[in-house]
Amino acid sequence: MLSDNGLCFTGRLHGTEVAFERSPGELGVQLINAGPYHPQTLGKLERFHRTLKEWLADEGPAEDLAHLQELLDGFRHHYNTERPHQGIGDLTPSERFGGKTLPERTKQPPPPESLEEPTYPPRAILRKVSPRGTIGWQRHQVQVGGRWVGATVRVVPVGRLIHVYWWERLIRLLAPDPTVYYIGIKPRKELSATTAVT
Repeated sequence: MLSDNGLCFTGRLHGTEVAFERSPGELGVQLINAGPYHPQTLGKLERFHRTLKEWLADEGPAEDLAHLQELLDGFRHHYNTERPHQGIGDLTPSERFGGKTLPERTKQPPPPESLEEPTYPPRAILRKVSPRGTIGWQRHQVQVGGRWVGATVRVVPVGRLIHVYWWERLIRLLAPDPTVYYIGIKPRKELSATTAVT
């Protein structure tokens, strides 16, 4: 994983190790950092950030986190299927990807308070979201957010990672720290040099 030298990604220039370096390392991901004061290493990504920020300025501002996610989903669709890219002969990425049409983005399901309980596959691991917006998982209290209070969510463990779904919507992804009981949601910082459109 290639990133810049922001202290949120690496403490190598400060003689320390930050949490971001430990977590991917534990999963076998090798971290590579750009040279200090050399944004050209991540030039394509820096240019991508400009495109994303322009999109958000035109379409936003986001009213809340859920609306921001809708805007980002819209951007991904636009960027991959509608916007021509000079670097690939004014084709869209979906055209360059062998002429295949990427699937249309699916509309997010309505919020949990407006629907009956979702149906999940047999033997799925289910949890009810508490009035505090948390679920219990292997001696942890995991925050999933106040908007999901009362909803039944599905937990899918994959190695050390935990995926939490409501219907088919991924609402939380984490690698639990075994030394911590309560796992909150950290506020997202401004986009940085590890962003990818996936």
